[in-house]
Parts: sequence; C-alpha cells; structure tokens
Amino acid sequence: MEFRQLMKKNAKEFSGLIQNMYNNLENLEWFSPMPYEKKG
Repeated sequence: MEFRQLMKKNAKEFSGLIQNMYNNLENLEWFSPMPYEKKG
C-alpha cells in the first residue's frame, strides 16, 4: 500500500473514488450526510 499527499491534480479522481464508494455502501445512514451535501 502506498500513501502520498493528495495533490490538486488528483482531486477529481479522488472525488470520483469517494463518490463511487459512497454509491455502493449498503448502509448509507452511517455516513450521511456527506460533507459536500451540507448547505451553508
């Protein structure tokens, strides 16, 4: 496993990965609401 700092150029890919994982969770109640879903 490799750990590295997230760079701006990778932000879109990382966001897609998180969204994909979120869309495939069986129990969304554990993780809702996502920070980007909050308004204000």
